[in-house]
Amino acid sequence: MTDERRQSLIQRLESLPRPPRALQQLTSPSYLQKASSAEIAELVMSEPALAAKVLATVNSPLYGLRQPVGHLGQGITFLGLNSVRSICMQHMLNASFAVASPTLRPAFEHYWKASAIGSELCAKLASKLGMPEGGVMVTQVVLSFLGPMAALTLMPEDRSASMPNMNLLERTQAEQEMLGVSGAGLGELLMTHWGLPGPIVQQVARMDACLEQPYLAVRPEATATALSYWCARVGEQLARVTPAQWEAFEWDSDDSLDTALVRPYLKATLAERLTTNLQDPVIAQSLTALITGQPQASA
Repeated sequence: MTDERRQSLIQRLESLPRPPRALQQLTSPSYLQKASSAEIAELVMSEPALAAKVLATVNSPLYGLRQPVGHLGQGITFLGLNSVRSICMQHMLNASFAVASPTLRPAFEHYWKASAIGSELCAKLASKLGMPEGGVMVTQVVLSFLGPMAALTLMPEDRSASMPNMNLLERTQAEQEMLGVSGAGLGELLMTHWGLPGPIVQQVARMDACLEQPYLAVRPEATATALSYWCARVGEQLARVTPAQWEAFEWDSDDSLDTALVRPYLKATLAERLTTNLQDPVIAQSLTALITGQPQASA
């Protein structure tokens, strides 16, 4: 991208409100790798609207609690640290993409739902698989939807409204044709402009390389990126399906072009562990609730 083109896009992105400064702290390397429940709680409490969002989420009908949770620490314990991290980021970013146009609202709602499903799947799998990079992985999934949402605001409405119906390859081609840059590139530009930490910006930018980069050898160090990418794509698929279609979902027989290059790698590195954990009732309940908007079993 030329400097002139880059500057032109930055000027157009200026219309998007910046997220709270707390997002920079939440995505910093130290917070992604070492933050405890107490530190996350302290950060959340510093943003009253954020604390209210976390408590509202845990007490929503989605979780079917018999007794309401009134303390933030209890909410974080119940939801899990990385699920709370995802909720916080989505809430912080929501104001940047407030949509007035009825034409575009369904497209943004699709991306928010896909982000919620993909990040929750990622949080649960990272925990079940004992992956220490869970915080980074969940953050990657949520932030990977920034570029596609920013693209919606820059393209003509008639084109934007149809974007969520495309697979990632089709969408990337359309974004490059209309804007001269893919959604992933636009997301990198926006995160840099917002001053998010360089390491997470680079990690998110690398995710979409899984669309075109074959994994010819087993590379354990890349498993976190590969699984994050896969969760984001599955989040998009599940945002469109019925509960019956989700119940019939089998990851290793998925024929999506978006995951064609990453599936063999995941089979080589995670194999039956991924299959077993996707069948876990806790994960199945959680995703079904997000897909349908119906409560989980009472806790």
